Amino acid sequence: MVHREFVILREIESSAFPKSETTERPSVQLSAPEPPAAESSGPLPPAAAVNLAQRVLLIAGFLIVLGMALFPPWLYVFKYPGLPQTERAAGYFLIFEQHSPQDRAALAALFGAPLDEAERRFFSLQIDRTRLTVQIGATLILITILYLALRSAKPPISN
Repeated sequence: MVHREFVILREIESSAFPKSETTERPSVQLSAPEPPAAESSGPLPPAAAVNLAQRVLLIAGFLIVLGMALFPPWLYVFKYPGLPQTERAAGYFLIFEQHSPQDRAALAALFGAPLDEAERRFFSLQIDRTRLTVQIGATLILITILYLALRSAKPPISN
C-alpha cells in the first residue's frame, strides 16, 4: 500500500514539475515566520495582571457563593384547600437533606393553624429562590466592586 502511494506521488510530482535539460526543479525553502518585535517581553501589563489580593478575593467569593448554593434558604409552604398559599422562612439547610416538614405542632404554631388542620400533606418545604438570587447577586456585585478597587495603581508614564 505504501509503495503504491509512493508511485502515485512520484507521478504527480513529475507531471507538476516536468524535467527539462536547461532548468532544474524549483526548490521551495520553508522557514518559520519571525515573531513580531515586542517592546517588552515581560509579564502582562499591570492593568491586566491579577494581584494576590484579587486572587484571594476571587477564591473567597467563589467559596461564599458555593456555600450559598449548598446551604440555600428554605421556605415552609402551607397549602390548605380553600385558603391562599402561605409561606414562612424555614432557615438554611444543606441541599442534600430530607426536605419534608416533620413536627405538626410546630408547623401549626408557625402558621397559626389549628392542630387538626395541620396535616403533613398540606405542608411542603421549598428553596426560597428570590432570596437566594438576591444573596448571590449582591455577593457578586460586592466582589466585583472590591476586585476593581484592589487593582494595582498604573505606573506613571515617563518620557
